[in-house]
Amino acid sequence: MADNSLKAVYLSQLQTMASADRQSLELTKQLSDRASDDALREGLENGTCGIEEGLEKVLSVLENHGSGDGNAPVSEAMAGLVADTKARVFDADLPDDAGRDAAIIAQYMQLTYYGLAGYKTLSEFAKRLGLFDDADALQTCYENAQDGQSDMHDLLSGKALEKAA
Repeated sequence: MADNSLKAVYLSQLQTMASADRQSLELTKQLSDRASDDALREGLENGTCGIEEGLEKVLSVLENHGSGDGNAPVSEAMAGLVADTKARVFDADLPDDAGRDAAIIAQYMQLTYYGLAGYKTLSEFAKRLGLFDDADALQTCYENAQDGQSDMHDLLSGKALEKAA
C-alpha cells in the first residue's frame, strides 16, 4: 500500500474515531447516571474523562492535518454498539439494579474494545507514516482505554457482580 493510500485511510479512520468517541461519550454519561454501584459509577465517570481526552487528541491530530471532522461519516459500528447497549441496559426488563449494573459492565466492555482496536490501529498507522507525534498521542489514548478496561475487569470480580448473582 502506498503511503498516500495509507494516509487517506488514516485520516478517514481518525474521523471515524472522532465520531465513535462522541457517541460513546454521551452513552457513557448515561450509563454512569444509571449505575447503582458506587465503584461502577466511578469507573464510568473516569471513562467519561478518558473519552473526552481521547476525543480532544483525535480532533487535535485531525486539525494538524487540515482534516476537520465536520463532514466525517458517522461511525456505524459505534452506532450499532450504542443501540445495542440502549436496548440491553435502558430498554430491557431487568429484575433489579444489580442486574442492570451487570448489563452495564458487559456493554461497556464492548465499547472499550472498540476504542482499544481503533486507537492501536491509528497509532500503528501513524508510526508507519512517520507521524511520530501523532503515534505518541494515539498510543496514550490506547493506554488510557486499557486503564478503563482494567477498571471494568476489576468490577467483574468485585461486589458489583456479587449482588447480581
